[in-house]
Amino acid sequence: MKTTLLIGTLLAMGTGILIGSQATIGGRLGAVIGPARVGIWMNVAGGLVAGVLALILVARLPEAWPLPGRVIPWLFFAGLLGVLIVAGSSLALGRVGAAAGLSAMIFGQMLVATIYDVTGLSTGEPIPVQGSRVVGLLVMALAVYLLLPRG
Repeated sequence: MKTTLLIGTLLAMGTGILIGSQATIGGRLGAVIGPARVGIWMNVAGGLVAGVLALILVARLPEAWPLPGRVIPWLFFAGLLGVLIVAGSSLALGRVGAAAGLSAMIFGQMLVATIYDVTGLSTGEPIPVQGSRVVGLLVMALAVYLLLPRG
């Protein structure tokens, strides 16, 4: 395996661990204050942390942090998606548990990522549908089904 692929895969796995941890915390907090409040407050807390980091980084290297005007609406849209993601994961994990909820979220990510790859929205170059990728999605769907709590 190429070093670039190995590093990318390990970084993605580490990020997945962080997402799983955040979603599980959000699920637990959702049982206490409700999923909608978790979605809002967790993002406010994350925004405050990111704001402090941004101020520090911009103060140290202002020329390295230009912000073209055309990206600002997309940043706010992505922020809205973040609120919906945290609220949705809090609600889902509270109902089906961490394993089934996170696997369903990963399946949703894989499904939309495959669509983005095929259309070229992810990298600019379309990646054709291959049988192995379809089988991979079917295996992931089966995994979600098998991880759902019974009874």
